[in-house]
Amino acid sequence: MGKGKYYQRIKIFGEGGQGVQFLTDVLINYLGNLNYFATFFPEYDTAVRGGQITAEVAYDVNDTPCPQGTNFDAIFYLNPGDRNDVIKTKQEFKLKHLLAENQPYQNMYILGKILRILNLPFKEKALKKALPDKYKQTNYQLIKKGYKDYESYGASRKKVI
Repeated sequence: MGKGKYYQRIKIFGEGGQGVQFLTDVLINYLGNLNYFATFFPEYDTAVRGGQITAEVAYDVNDTPCPQGTNFDAIFYLNPGDRNDVIKTKQEFKLKHLLAENQPYQNMYILGKILRILNLPFKEKALKKALPDKYKQTNYQLIKKGYKDYESYGASRKKVI
């Protein structure tokens, strides 16, 4: 499996119950709808809620990528206190939440920020196709809000967003 010109590798850290799995499923489907080849590898703690979950995602336009090693283009922490010093990365982001803690749909708002940070285009048709029918419009609106909020966040580029 080769690394093409557009190869990207990211890692998302969160806790069980935050929707990391769903966020990653939507991201992978969206990348496919944008004609990227994408793979992901989830890692779960034994706890259902509150245990750590991580997801590695790799994508490229040329070939199905195979993530390996500890080098990432970007790391996203859904909990501001999380940190992993073993992993090497070009960029690291601690993502602030939109709503009060433990509110539903946080993951979709955060996905919007991730899409913008990764400089992926916002394509309504491809995104709606990536979302399941249940709560599609709500999820879409929150992804759109996260994308636009990061866009307006602009050039200050603080790593807590």
